[in-house]
Formats: sequence, C-alpha cells, structure tokens
Amino acid sequence: MYQVKGEYPDYKKSSLKSNFHLNADQVFNPTTWKPPIYWEGLIGGEKVKFIQIDSSGHSKECFDWKDFPKKLTVAIPYIVEAIDNAMRIMD
Repeated sequence: MYQVKGEYPDYKKSSLKSNFHLNADQVFNPTTWKPPIYWEGLIGGEKVKFIQIDSSGHSKECFDWKDFPKKLTVAIPYIVEAIDNAMRIMD
C-alpha cells in the first residue's frame, strides 16, 4: 500500500497518462512528521527517490529534486499536489 498515489499527463503513452505510487520513510503523523522526509516509489513505472526538505510540502521548493530523473519532471507538480493533499488530511 502506498501513502500517496496519483497520475500525471504522459503524452508518450497511448492512454496519455501515467501513475505514481510513493511512500515516505515516516508514518503520516502530524506530531512526529519532521524533515528531511525521504520519498521513494514508482513514477511511470520507474523507481525514484527524492527528499522533502520542508515540513509543509506545499510547493516544489519544499523538495530536493537534484537526483530526480529529468524525463519525469512533468510529474513534479502532480506529485507535490498529491503529497500536499495527503498531508492536509493528516492534520
């Protein structure tokens, strides 16, 4: 089971979309959730890892994307929105 799931536009596929499934290294708990938070999972079928450097996670600047695959950058705003929405439910 994944903590965060979603989809993003992928114009290289006939369905025009791909999915992402991500887990953090911490349990969703507002009293213990502290950065850095290490995220990993599958984006468009590719294994990825990235780091959340801010506890809010409301914008792409709240994450360190330096090792994120360039070909998947189109997914970043959708990932940020899904993480932000999941964190709001956590509150």
